[in-house]
Amino acid sequence: MRNPRPSGLASSSAATGLLMFAAALVSVGLSHCPGSITALWLANGLVFAWLLPRPVRSWPLHLAAAALGNLAAALFAGFPLSLGLISVWANMAEIFTLLMLTQRYFEPASGKFRISPVRFTLLTLSTVGGVAISCIPLLHY
Repeated sequence: MRNPRPSGLASSSAATGLLMFAAALVSVGLSHCPGSITALWLANGLVFAWLLPRPVRSWPLHLAAAALGNLAAALFAGFPLSLGLISVWANMAEIFTLLMLTQRYFEPASGKFRISPVRFTLLTLSTVGGVAISCIPLLHY
């Protein structure tokens, strides 16, 4: 995908928004505790995987479409606008951070990481730790 046509970029971005909307609704459905945040958020991973092979210059439009899809899913699921906007900010920050880290530390051609094993381990532990901390509210149910 070297030079995406404007119509191709628009349809690809629309697909990104729809992907985020559908995946966000599924992720909300996986959250069994009302008012809690699900520890398994498929939408960000799917949008990340969708954007990774696309040109970097197309990412802003795709992320904007994903943000709209995320907000639409939050409102459709009955969340207040304020919570939906917070969710959009957090999810877009996560996707963007993953994209930037992958650009910096991963070589797609060889499938090898350009990061020391110690840094990779610390990054992995911080991610697993974040998921573990987000599960603490589930202990009350």
